[in-house]
Amino acid sequence: MRDDPSVVALVARVCGSDQEAWHELVERYAPLVWSICARYQLDRGDIDDVGQTVWLLLVENIRNLREPAALPGWLATTTRRESITVLRKRDREVPVFEGPDEDAIRQHHAALGVPSGEVHQVDSLTWPGLTEQSRPGSQE
Repeated sequence: MRDDPSVVALVARVCGSDQEAWHELVERYAPLVWSICARYQLDRGDIDDVGQTVWLLLVENIRNLREPAALPGWLATTTRRESITVLRKRDREVPVFEGPDEDAIRQHHAALGVPSGEVHQVDSLTWPGLTEQSRPGSQE
């Protein structure tokens, strides 16, 4: 595939600002990009992000390709690198706050000087719109 003259011609047309060639290039190589992302077990949102980044990088760098016939390899390498970047960022993410820490709430109430009998009243202000069953610490 490295000596595929159709790839060289397609890259030349894209570099010449041929919009139809760009669409043809994306249609031809999108399955390559998506399949590499899938091998890294990225979720749909991450696959979309990696794909967008890869295509943007191609737009920025297509005129700098030393060997236009090497485009499929460039796309594969760039997709792998971007997939790994997404996985590394995911490992560094801080978990999203999923609910209150009941000990922290008790400490907060104590710091405010709220008597324990009035905690429910404070919770009503803190958690408006929640039913009694959905409040932190309630029995389901």
